[in-house]
Parts: sequence; C-alpha cells; structure tokens
Amino acid sequence: MSEAFSLEPGGIKVQLASWQIVLLHDVIELVEASGDDPALPVRAYPDEPEEDAQYRRLIESERSQARAADQSAVSLTLDAAAEGVFLSRAEAEAWLRVLGESRLLIAGRLGVVDSDWEDDEDSEELAVLHYLSWLQSSLVEILSDELPDASN
Repeated sequence: MSEAFSLEPGGIKVQLASWQIVLLHDVIELVEASGDDPALPVRAYPDEPEEDAQYRRLIESERSQARAADQSAVSLTLDAAAEGVFLSRAEAEAWLRVLGESRLLIAGRLGVVDSDWEDDEDSEELAVLHYLSWLQSSLVEILSDELPDASN
C-alpha cells in the first residue's frame, strides 16, 4: 500500500485510491451518526456519572460544532484526494481528530480495551481499525517531520 500522506514542497499532500475514499466517507458517516455513543470509552469523569453528564452538557454545543467542522474539512479534502490534494495545517489537524475519534468509536464497539487488540481474530472491523491506525500514524509522522528542529 502506498503512503496516503506525503510531505512535498507544496505542503502535506493526501492521495488516496477510490476504495479508500469510499471507506473513509463511510467511516465519517458512522462517526456523524454516533452522536454521544456509549461505546466511546473516553469519559471526563469515568467514576462519577453525574459530574461526567454535567461536563458533557457544558461542552456539548462547542464539541458538536468542532466535530462537525472537522468532519466537513475531511469530507471536502477527501473528495479531491483521488487526484491528490494539499492540506493546510488546520486541515491536517482535522484529519487527525477525525481519524482518532473514528478509531475510538470502532475500538469501543469492538470491545478493544488493551494493547493486545492486534492479536485478536481477523474481521472486517479490525481491518478498518488497522487501516485507520496506519493512516493516523503516517499523518502524525508527516506532521512531526514538518516541525522545526528543536536543537537549532
């Protein structure tokens, strides 16, 4: 599989095959439809349900707007990814957030709770989780390469 992301003179480029674009659109739709899915394992106050519910009420509007903006940015750039499209830093960060949320949602629904999940039996859902992990990792690597050297 060729690299989906590359660092080029024009910036961060994403180029995907048509099957990858279709898959990622499906994943974004899954995340959009999930709302506040209880399968998502991340909670601000996991041992205090009342405090967690209050926290979610306080941030829900802002969180929903940010999620929608990220999903929209990814969808728009995804449509052009067959030909290759350059991402702004903000778009690349939106990709990271969408990929991360997608991975959390799918892992939560599969009951993945530890680092041994890669040894679990094969399934389509695990294959998608592996793919999203690979994509996110490759984008993190590109963004890390783009950062200025701290030793200078």
